[in-house]
Amino acid sequence: MRQTTADDTASDTVESLFDSAKGIKVGGSILAIVAMAVGAVMVVMGYRLFRATLFAVGFVAGGVGVAMIVEHVFDDKSWVVTASWVAFVVGGLICGSIVVSLYSLGIFIAGAAAGVALAMMIHNSFGYEIYPSHPQVVLIVLCIVLGILGGVLTIKLEKPVLIVSTSLFGAAILVWGVGYFAGDFPSSSDLREYASKDINGDWVYSIPDAWWGYLAGILVLFVLGLFVQFRKTGRDGVYHKSRALGHREENVQYVEAQTPPRNMRYGDPVSHV
Repeated sequence: MRQTTADDTASDTVESLFDSAKGIKVGGSILAIVAMAVGAVMVVMGYRLFRATLFAVGFVAGGVGVAMIVEHVFDDKSWVVTASWVAFVVGGLICGSIVVSLYSLGIFIAGAAAGVALAMMIHNSFGYEIYPSHPQVVLIVLCIVLGILGGVLTIKLEKPVLIVSTSLFGAAILVWGVGYFAGDFPSSSDLREYASKDINGDWVYSIPDAWWGYLAGILVLFVLGLFVQFRKTGRDGVYHKSRALGHREENVQYVEAQTPPRNMRYGDPVSHV
């Protein structure tokens, strides 16, 4: 027997642009469709199209971050979803442009974004059980630790980690887009809608069984992306240096200095010096 039901806590959750628990919205639908398209391309050609990928990663990271801040600050306002949409676009454009412009930062963000995606997957699977009364604390710690780890590994190892990062991040946003329409995709930033208290006052979470299907889909797409990029699209070339940020190798041609040709009339010109 439980004292508080999940339905009771769901009414207290923040209405979000990224969650369809309270109904599918036009803004969220557009975002989900774009996420599926971008994610599909990123899974198979994320490293090959690195400049576009970098902008997309920066756009999503910055846009989602700013939008979530707006949602939690103005959670009691009727226009919170509209404000979240505006914040997402503005924050995304600014962050995407900055990430593309700064090489080292861009490389770091690409790996960090994959680390954050992995943190959310772990959090939805079992991370919330570490600190049930405040699962957001666990999420924040996981995002910071795995984000920094992913960013550092990407800077150190570059190409192989970039392929891993683009495959994972692309798979995650693609499946999220599907989950927005299919439903029961748990929002990592607000798991309270699945929370309830048992008779002893302990928090219990009823994460939808559909999550395991979504997780399996992410892993399958991730492995597929690794295979395609390592064997096909990203195999030949170092795209994060030659094409990512406008840094191109300048081919400087050197003409070998040769001895002037021997003049048949005057003999060897060198001998007259």
